[in-house]
Amino acid sequence: IDFAVTPYSVQYAGAAAAFGGASTKTDLTSGTIAPGQYFLIQEAGGATNGVVLPTPDATGTINLATGGGKVALVLGTVAITAVSCPGDDGVSPFNPVFSTIVDFVGYGSSANCYEGAGPAPFVNSNARSTIRTVSCTDTNNNSTDFSNPVTAPVARNTATAASICP
Repeated sequence: IDFAVTPYSVQYAGAAAAFGGASTKTDLTSGTIAPGQYFLIQEAGGATNGVVLPTPDATGTINLATGGGKVALVLGTVAITAVSCPGDDGVSPFNPVFSTIVDFVGYGSSANCYEGAGPAPFVNSNARSTIRTVSCTDTNNNSTDFSNPVTAPVARNTATAASICP
């Protein structure tokens, strides 16, 4: 993907908040990502930033909450409709269904929107990241597709060796 030709954005909302704020979106309009390659986006840091990241492929100003939230990978740079779970019917399970959402994760037990049976696990005391458990698998179930390791995951960027999925 050449983001100059096909732009994407990363959009964030707090655990129970609505999408749509200008400060909660990072546009990806430059750079490329090849099949199996990683792309690291460094967002704003809070009081506890953890380990130093490798050189990011893109930077943004989103300050993600440590207790829970929702992150959408969106085709294009238009802000998602200002609702807490875009396209959802308001009945559990709360699954976003919006034509431009490419991938979505709700994390932390307070997240009111997520893919599948429940949000991705997140324990704030771990002070770590919620990460995809298997890079090549997306079952659209945040509670099983993601984990919250007690040790810091290794951040990967486009300089990291590609991991071609079978």
